[in-house]
Amino acid sequence: MRQTSLMVHRIPDVAIIRDRRGFITKACENRSVLHLGCAEWPLTSESLQDGTLLHLKLSEVSNRAFGIDLCEQGLSILRAHGFRDLIQWDVEKLDQLRMDGPVDVIVAGEILEHLSNPGLCLQGISQFMRHSQCKLIITVPNAFSIRHFASLMFRKTELVMPDHTAYYSFTTLSELLQRYNLQVREIYNYTDVSKKSSPLNRFAKRTLNAILHRFFPQISEGIIAVVENGNGNDCREQSLASN
Repeated sequence: MRQTSLMVHRIPDVAIIRDRRGFITKACENRSVLHLGCAEWPLTSESLQDGTLLHLKLSEVSNRAFGIDLCEQGLSILRAHGFRDLIQWDVEKLDQLRMDGPVDVIVAGEILEHLSNPGLCLQGISQFMRHSQCKLIITVPNAFSIRHFASLMFRKTELVMPDHTAYYSFTTLSELLQRYNLQVREIYNYTDVSKKSSPLNRFAKRTLNAILHRFFPQISEGIIAVVENGNGNDCREQSLASN
């Protein structure tokens, strides 16, 4: 009985964010930003053309936007479009990256679920979060999304990107962050209605969202966590290797 009680975790009542990119962009206004997975490869060119590339938005509103990505091909496309402060780097080796000063916001959007060793990424992120104003915005697909269950129940298929290595929930994400002294301060669900889908699909999705998410926001597509350093110590300046 005791073991069962330890396994039960209450899912918090949370607000639904209808525009994930907009939420992140607003949080980065007039800030110095470190953006992990900035190239969005292999959709770099497509996202640039339709204006949905998150790094494009962050570059427009931030004081300075550093972009990190492992894919040199995606970074080359960004450089050809005039982006600067781009670094080819493995996010699982952030502890070896040196910055020339503190950053205000670290953005890790839809990246944690792709990694072989997400803890190494979070360990590196914690190196940059040494003052109370520095925050991490992390987003992950929701393990309990209605999209996942509908596909499983009605089609007997698993709806997941081929390079994903893990599913995350409120509980598992919070636990993983705490292991690296990262404290969740705000948490939300998000849902995105893709402009790339057909008008009929967008209408159906909006209708479904309006009904289901009003009563069960926990089954939306993803999770947004706003995270701070657990200690709240002063930020230790690091030097950034020049491009």
